[in-house]
Amino acid sequence: MQSSPPADAPDRIRDLRVGLTVLTISALLTIALTTPPSGSVPAVHTVLYMFTVGLLLYLGFFNFILPLIGTVLVIRGMMNNRPGLVAAPFVFLALWIAASVASRVYVLYSYPGLSSREIPAALRTVRTLTIENASSVECCGNVTLLSEGVIDQLVLANKIEGKTRIMSSRLARGSTCTGTDFKASALLAEAGRTDECIQTEEIEAIPDGLVISIDSSSAPVDLGCCTEGIVSQRLNGKQVVAATWHHGIGRALAYLPMFGPGSPGKAGGIWSFGSAEVVQRVQIGGPEFSHRDLAVAIYGIDWRALPAKAQISTAELSRRALSFAQKTDLLERRPALDMALALQKRQATDSQILALVASYIDATYLKIEAGKVSQFWQGLSREQKREFLALVLDRLRIPAQGRDHGLESVFPGDLRADFHEAAEQAERIFAEQSDLKSWQYEFALRMAYDDRLLYGSPEKLSEQQRIFAMLRGGKPADLANRALAFKTVYRISTDEERDFFAGRLDDVPDELLEQYVKKTGWYGSGTGRAVSQAIVDFRNKAIARVARIPDETARKKIHLPPNYGN
Repeated sequence: MQSSPPADAPDRIRDLRVGLTVLTISALLTIALTTPPSGSVPAVHTVLYMFTVGLLLYLGFFNFILPLIGTVLVIRGMMNNRPGLVAAPFVFLALWIAASVASRVYVLYSYPGLSSREIPAALRTVRTLTIENASSVECCGNVTLLSEGVIDQLVLANKIEGKTRIMSSRLARGSTCTGTDFKASALLAEAGRTDECIQTEEIEAIPDGLVISIDSSSAPVDLGCCTEGIVSQRLNGKQVVAATWHHGIGRALAYLPMFGPGSPGKAGGIWSFGSAEVVQRVQIGGPEFSHRDLAVAIYGIDWRALPAKAQISTAELSRRALSFAQKTDLLERRPALDMALALQKRQATDSQILALVASYIDATYLKIEAGKVSQFWQGLSREQKREFLALVLDRLRIPAQGRDHGLESVFPGDLRADFHEAAEQAERIFAEQSDLKSWQYEFALRMAYDDRLLYGSPEKLSEQQRIFAMLRGGKPADLANRALAFKTVYRISTDEERDFFAGRLDDVPDELLEQYVKKTGWYGSGTGRAVSQAIVDFRNKAIARVARIPDETARKKIHLPPNYGN
């Protein structure tokens, strides 16, 4: 087959114009198709657009249209010796990129002066900082500014239900700190700075000093300039603007004709590729900023940095840990665990520190405490672990210690295998003592639990039956607490257990009755969905037991589950 003769210059220009026209029309039609309907558009049209065009956008269908047309032009041009058609897609792409760059330059210079974000160096010497109407002040610069002596006073002024509430914070030390102050100063305690606190009080007016505020009222919802960050210097109740930052959003043509799904992407930098949209949202005047960014620029701190660790001796750290452990409020005691871990890293764990951490076992219903006790346990030597377990067992034997809560596991691994004697002692505590709280029985069972046996295996069920036999031999007075602990640790229920627990409903105090019923027999075993006759009998007896409560108020407080299914 004889090929066509090469096109002359006028023909090449004509073919180039034709190709560019085809591509331009295709691009405009695609843009029109992918633009969401607006104005008074019938609801049917909107739904049709969302379903059909939205689906095609999600699948990337429209991104293939222009490349496909360009490929057809190149193939047709090559087959017919028409270089104008071959060049058209490349020229179109070059023109598109040039238009994209031009649109970004236009946006950049449409708002002159917005990119300046200077902060006068003299502002750093101002020792009082007020932050107005910040929805949240993220960790940790608000503490670091005070704890490192960068400023003397931090004020947060927020409008709440139309009223401005002004809260002032300062760093305090020693006896001036109350228990409430220490409770609100966890970051300082975790840094070992247990003689320091952040004191906060409400004040009537914003004090003299620097004031940071952000005004977004002039920024349209979608486009335009801009969010304005204002740093003012307040003196004798009057404020003078010392620095301003700006941020806005503009529109620029994408570098490539890409058609992406969904709502507009987050505005990117002026020269970034941005999201897969034909017209992209770009930032005017630099990246977005918050009150925090303005404070960082003024005082030159790392807002995410924690307060500096206290440089204190091992002896002083130990003294402080023991002092904090004596407090009655759990949150006030919490720093003692952090100090115990710090002492462990210094290889300064003695018997007093072992006893300190052992005193927290009744607080392991809290994940933070459980995690720290577990971390401490894993860092102990074998001999220290043996001593620690002895201290824990001693605490379990003391009646009425701690509060009743579900517990977290704090001993990774298997005590049965590694510390058999301690596990046996824990089991005897469950079997022989009759005056403990349910958490003590539960903790003892968790220490005795054999992790080497698979859950639901015949061996594990045999272990459960052995523990259940110990429970049956106990005194009626301690049945409820031991039963709750037993069913928390051994969750599979048997009909034999249900029959026993149903027969002891009258031995259960009214205040524990609802929890007892739900844990010991109301629900199925967990191994199947069928409701056995033992479950039905248990439920009927439980309902009758509740009905026998003479105090109507106490009776109404008990909420049994629906009497059906599993």
